[in-house]
Amino acid sequence: MELAVQKESMMEHITVYMPYDEEEVKETRVSPRLDTLEGKTIGLLNNGWRSLQITYQEFSKLLREKFRVADVIEKCKPYPSRPLPEQVLKELAKQVDVVIVGIGH
Repeated sequence: MELAVQKESMMEHITVYMPYDEEEVKETRVSPRLDTLEGKTIGLLNNGWRSLQITYQEFSKLLREKFRVADVIEKCKPYPSRPLPEQVLKELAKQVDVVIVGIGH
């Protein structure tokens, strides 16, 4: 994929390499966007990233104060390299409107 970037007075091109074969991606499953976060319950999935607990404390505060969410539910993966157990994932999905997943390191 080529991106054109205007930098000062000259045009530069940046090549972005995708981590997957774009030709093989036939269907994208993207959840519909929420119109608002107000009154919603937000799930925070801690995937074991170092210091994510501190980041999520700030997210929770911001989500409650600025976006007026109803609740924030945090779940932690037992092991960073393994998926969240299916039962825990199903339980979380029943409780929240949207989930934010932490990044890896």
